[in-house]
Amino acid sequence: MAKLTKPNLPGNRPSPFPPRTLSLCMIVKNEAAMLPDCLKSAAPAVDEIIIVDTGSTDDTVEIARSFGAKIIRSEWRDDFSFSRNLSLDNATSSWILWLDADDRLDEKCVASLRRLKTEIINLDTAFGFQVRNVKAGGLGDLFMQIRMFPNDKRVRFEKRIHEQVSPSLKRTGYRFMYLPEVEITHTGYFETDKKKEKALRNRRILEEDMANFPGDPNYLAAYGDTFFIVEEWEKGIAVYQKVFDLPGGREKQQDIHDYMPVTLALGYKNLLRYPEALEWVEKGLALAPGKLELLFLGGEIAYEAGRWDDAFRYYEAAHQAPEVVSTTPTDHKALKAKSQVRLGHLHRKAGRFGEARRLYTSLFEAHSNFHDLPGDIGETFLDEGNLREAIRWYSESLTRFPGLDERAYQRLGEVSERIDKVDDAVGFYEKGLSFFPESLFFMEQLKMLYRARNDLDRYLDMGHRLETRQKKADS
Repeated sequence: MAKLTKPNLPGNRPSPFPPRTLSLCMIVKNEAAMLPDCLKSAAPAVDEIIIVDTGSTDDTVEIARSFGAKIIRSEWRDDFSFSRNLSLDNATSSWILWLDADDRLDEKCVASLRRLKTEIINLDTAFGFQVRNVKAGGLGDLFMQIRMFPNDKRVRFEKRIHEQVSPSLKRTGYRFMYLPEVEITHTGYFETDKKKEKALRNRRILEEDMANFPGDPNYLAAYGDTFFIVEEWEKGIAVYQKVFDLPGGREKQQDIHDYMPVTLALGYKNLLRYPEALEWVEKGLALAPGKLELLFLGGEIAYEAGRWDDAFRYYEAAHQAPEVVSTTPTDHKALKAKSQVRLGHLHRKAGRFGEARRLYTSLFEAHSNFHDLPGDIGETFLDEGNLREAIRWYSESLTRFPGLDERAYQRLGEVSERIDKVDDAVGFYEKGLSFFPESLFFMEQLKMLYRARNDLDRYLDMGHRLETRQKKADS
């Protein structure tokens, strides 16, 4: 990171706060599960911790105090900006860093923050960092967001929901600098019920506020998001269509306008209306040729629709597209890697097993944490009838990623049955069922093999378990 010293911009005033200091400002409520890891990761980078608690009933406040935080108790007012600004009002450092309880900083990020607050003499810049929005079962998304800025009473968050500090920073004359090498991990909440609860809360606030911000693309897009989160696809599509059709929308806020084809295509995909989904992919590409999100999504839609040639064309273009980091939540490295995997799948469908294996292997060499890839490589050998190599790669999957690759347990069991090693097959299926206890496949195979081995007790137990699981699935 280059040393950053710049002259003060016109209109900026000298800071009344101690130089080279950084305040961590947060708002929380019932974050006892998330807060310890957040504060533990961030504490080495900051000089004080300011936490506004909006009504916790768990151990959140006690945890915050254990890290030396200054606690401000405040009633929740359905206004995120009010609470954020209350934390800023109590900060006494020359720099502000804001985080959420589900944010995490690694050692590299901490070192970068300490260097920034130490080396920047003039307080004329707001810094955007790369935020990795982790998702269950995947790599997640990347986007840039302003997270660190000078402590200036003129700079405050705006809007009750999806609060933003950038507008006031711009009005006050601060310049923006984005540092993608500084990364914050945003773990998020994987529980479906909690996500839906937050979406419904956000929808209520947005509905109250939209009358004051008619035609605001930020509000409308956020409103559409609340429908997609609870899988009300058609309602979400109607809102996103309004955003796309706003008069002068592209001139006012191009990033939001040009992202609407992505959301609209995704909505129609989830409704299995593939032709309309692909129409939106093409509309989006007409506005932003080579946009990686659209190319990958086009591949996914065409793949689901069984349009293999179109899928190959989209995935190939996505695989070749340049990587960029934007303010929209997209991890381009992940999409390019997934495109390579999908291309491998298409080669397999066409009987080009060696080409598929080449793609899988090269990707695994570059991304050894992709737990599906050893199994994918094993599939190509199984396709060719090379059981020895197939077994080796499925076993590699279980060794490296125990409990993650359900298919590897299935295939090893099937291959063991094929070569009359029934006891081995039972072992693989039982192990698979221990990791994937809802799997009908493992239950059915074990029931059949227990019967073949005259293991009556296990046969009856598995039959009962299978019947219970099927009733649950039917209900």
